[in-house]
Amino acid sequence: MAVVLTHSHFDHSFGTEVFAPCAVWAHRRCHADLVANGKQEREKWARRYRERGDVEVGDRIAAVRLVLPDHLVDDRAELDLGGRRVELRHFGPAHSDHDLVVHVPDAGAVFAGDLVEHGAPPQFGDASPQGWPAALDGILALDTPIVLPGHGDPVDRDFVRDQRAELALVAELCREVAAGTLNTEQAVARSPYPGEFTLAALAR
Repeated sequence: MAVVLTHSHFDHSFGTEVFAPCAVWAHRRCHADLVANGKQEREKWARRYRERGDVEVGDRIAAVRLVLPDHLVDDRAELDLGGRRVELRHFGPAHSDHDLVVHVPDAGAVFAGDLVEHGAPPQFGDASPQGWPAALDGILALDTPIVLPGHGDPVDRDFVRDQRAELALVAELCREVAAGTLNTEQAVARSPYPGEFTLAALAR
């Protein structure tokens, strides 16, 4: 058995312990982030859920035993899972600085982590907006008909292309604000995403 962490955010890396013992694959910087920030993130999210009334969820998060990845990837790796070939790819900083996608060629599928979001706008809290469109170009180049987002239902290549166009617009807005040719209010008005998400991107 093997587990792949697409990135370090708590909803994608906590809970690994239920699969142990097994190989845990992740990008090298995912390991570093969990070492540096994992305990604080556990405390933060446990507190946040308790404060909003989800005490049971908060308690479960607080009880998580962090499991660090022990198979580290820089740009790519290949796994043989009982005769099924699986490729792990890193396409540069995007949703985080260490996103991994899991490509399963014989199934025509790629697990995209939070590089692709269905049902909600992309999250920019730790993002590199300028690199995100190129990461989606990497996913599209894999030429798989099925893309599994980090959240939401499976999507197709057209969905990924559309989200790539939105993210390219956000990246352009970030460049224009940084250059002083747009102000923040104008950028928010032109963005494909709600204000709070756009402001988070501009802050990056």
